[in-house]
Amino acid sequence: MNEQLLTILDQVRRQRTYWERQKKKQGSIKSPRSEWMALKFLRLEAFFQARLELHVHSTITNEKLYEDLGIETIK
Repeated sequence: MNEQLLTILDQVRRQRTYWERQKKKQGSIKSPRSEWMALKFLRLEAFFQARLELHVHSTITNEKLYEDLGIETIK
């Protein structure tokens, strides 16, 4: 799951960068769609970044819990 989130986050970042370049090229008055798309991908990036951080945090927490309980995990 971690790899999937990283892949999606990378794609979202590339799309955000693309739309920010389009917005900059056209100017904000002439490109309401570019501005909207850049904002959309900025929000998506924040969402997936938070999901990734939550996944990593819960993985670390679970591993620590298993270690504290003396349970071996399969890796």
